[in-house]
Amino acid sequence: MNEQLAFKDEQIKDYRQQIKSYQEQILILTQSLHDATTALTAAQALHAGTIQKQLTEHSESMEQSSETEQPKQKQGLFSKLFGRKN
Repeated sequence: MNEQLAFKDEQIKDYRQQIKSYQEQILILTQSLHDATTALTAAQALHAGTIQKQLTEHSESMEQSSETEQPKQKQGLFSKLFGRKN
């Protein structure tokens, strides 16, 4: 009977060690998940900033190109015949 109790005590000791080990692994995995989430949030913010910058630059270049292109005005018959030559 004492042998069975000693065996059960040893099993309980092993189970407690396993539980302690699992708890440590859970803590490590939880911290890793937190770190990954933080990194992904930062990457998402950086990507959004990059897209915003590209859109702003594209919008500015479109405005500049529309300002440099002046629409040609239609010339009437007399303007064509007697107007200035460019």
